[in-house]
Amino acid sequence: MSSSRTAKMDTINLEITELETLRDLPAIAVGLFETKRENVVLEAELAELLERNKLLGEVKVKLDDAVRKAGEKKIAERRALVDSIMAGVMTELKESKLQGRILKQALADLERVPVQSQL
Repeated sequence: MSSSRTAKMDTINLEITELETLRDLPAIAVGLFETKRENVVLEAELAELLERNKLLGEVKVKLDDAVRKAGEKKIAERRALVDSIMAGVMTELKESKLQGRILKQALADLERVPVQSQL
């Protein structure tokens, strides 16, 4: 009977030891819950930041496109203005009266230039 009693006591002591290891289980569960909650909050923040970054990228693309189009429009307007001015000048240069005035002015300018003798 003593050996069965000793065996029973050993079994009880083993169960007590196992239960003592489970004593920290509630604290561990609370810690895991808090960690999981923090993880969920961080994942939500990450999703929000990724969405915001995606939207900012789309806005940047649209703004870059608008700036490019405005630049192209400005260049086209300047090119049209230059072409218009050049056409007007070329038309005026074809007139014989203007050609005569330019020629007279050029001759007058040449006559005013002092001639250097070559000695």
